[in-house]
Order: sequence, then C-alpha cells, then structure tokens
Amino acid sequence: MTQVEKAKITLWGKGYRVTQDSEEFQRWVPRKSAAPPGSLEAHLETFDGWPALLQLLYTASERDVALLRCALIRNREILCCSFAKTEDRHRRPSVIAVAACAPVDWSGDVARTISRTHVLTARLAAAYAASVKGNPDHIGQQLKNGNFVQDDTFDLDTDPPSGDDWPDIIRAVKEWNGVSGVASPRLASIGANIVIGTKHEAEVTQSRLGIDGYYDVRDRAIYPLTSKLRRWEPEPTPKPITPAPTPRPPVQMHPDELAAVNETLREMQKTLERIAFTMFDFVRVMNEIVFGETKKRRR
Repeated sequence: MTQVEKAKITLWGKGYRVTQDSEEFQRWVPRKSAAPPGSLEAHLETFDGWPALLQLLYTASERDVALLRCALIRNREILCCSFAKTEDRHRRPSVIAVAACAPVDWSGDVARTISRTHVLTARLAAAYAASVKGNPDHIGQQLKNGNFVQDDTFDLDTDPPSGDDWPDIIRAVKEWNGVSGVASPRLASIGANIVIGTKHEAEVTQSRLGIDGYYDVRDRAIYPLTSKLRRWEPEPTPKPITPAPTPRPPVQMHPDELAAVNETLREMQKTLERIAFTMFDFVRVMNEIVFGETKKRRR
C-alpha cells in the first residue's frame, strides 16, 4: 500500500496577538513551534526579512500575489510558501502567508511532491485570507485558543498537481549543485538562490539579494550568475573486471605417444647431423678445388 504524503503547515499574518505581544506580522499556527534545528521550518522562524517582503506584496495586485511561487530545497525536505492579500479591520492591506514542509526522496517524483505542496499552500492562503478579512473577533479567539486550525498536518493526495512547470523546474534543478531554492523574484529573499524569470529580472534581484542564477521559463533551463552553482558530474562508469585466464592443466601423454615423440626427435637429430656433415664435406671439397687451382697457377 502506497504511503500518503503529508505536509506540515505554518500560518503567518497580522492583526491579532497570538505568538507576540503586538498585532504585527507573526506566526499564528502553530502557537508553539517545535521546528527541528536546521530544518526549513526553523529557517522560516528566524527569517528577519518580513517587513521588506510585505512592502513588496502590499503594492502588488491580488492576482499577482496569488501567482507567486517559492520552494526551498534541502536534501530530504522541501518548503513551499504562498501568499494571499486580505484587509484588516481598518480596511488597510494585509497579507496572509502559508508555508508547508514535506519530506522528499530525490530518487522519487520530487516535482509531484512540490507541485502538490504548492497547490496546498496556495489553496489554504486564499481560504485563510477570506476568513480573517476585517479581523473578526471570533477568529482572534480561535487563534489564541489554538482552535483555528485543528491539525497542522495535511495529506498531499487531496490536492492534485497544479499542471504547471514544476516538472521542468525540478529537472533543471537536478542538473546543478548548490541550489537552495527557486522562487519568483519578489519571494527570493525567503531563501531561494534561483529566480524564476528572465535574465533581466534575475540581475535586478541579484543586485538586491545576491542570488546565484535564474530559471528561464522559455528555455526550461537554469543559467548561473555566480560560481556557487556547479553542474553535477556524472558518476564514472566502473571498468569491467577481466577475469584472469585459467591456467591449462599440463597435457598428460600416453607412454606409447611419448615414445613415438622421442623417436621422432631422435630421427630429426640424426637428419640435422647428416645435413651438417654434408655441408662440412661440401665446403672442404670446394676449398680444395678453389685453393688447389690457385696453387697450380702460382707455380
């Protein structure tokens, strides 16, 4: 039986005193964080760029904010973060943020997990933004009592993949070492070092944040802007092991065969001796003829 993928969410907003003694932007859910040290959830807890990020979102349209994407990446987990615009009780613009962490196996379908997690955060951000619009008192009471969200863990199988370009993005991510996350330019400050956009958008973002590259939607590829991104080198193909030749056992000859071989060798020896004697005799005769004629001429 296939195990159902799950994601744990955190909800952030302003206008209520939940985890801080003010109504400024803060974590609403869960009221007490138990984020493991070094996790992406813990990274979000220590993120100090909310004021600057919120200013960028306040000036964007509701549709543009809903289309923003952010996925932070680690070896065994991912974090998606989505935003939705709302209003406080004074009709001033406000923003809801929903983040979701999910475990991943990079040998599996990571794009599917990220796509479903992104759909989950986008859906919850829109729903919670509608619920807290105008800061109703009963919502504030639910947040203080921890009853606004009964369970902060959601099944990902209930959210179908969004049908966007996450498969292409993750395929490109797998080609590079040093990717900490991919995000729309407005959300890159959360911790992504790859911007989803054009080269111009990436260069503008780099001057502000110092990102390392960008994902070109048209080319479906990541282009580095710094040396911190390095292509993964393929593992060398192991050389085939050639087995050592098996030594042949010595040939065992029958005594009769061995005697025949020895007799052949003796005959060959006799033949060689006769040839040598004949050659010696030939040379001797030739010497007598040649040198004998010479002696006669000298006389």
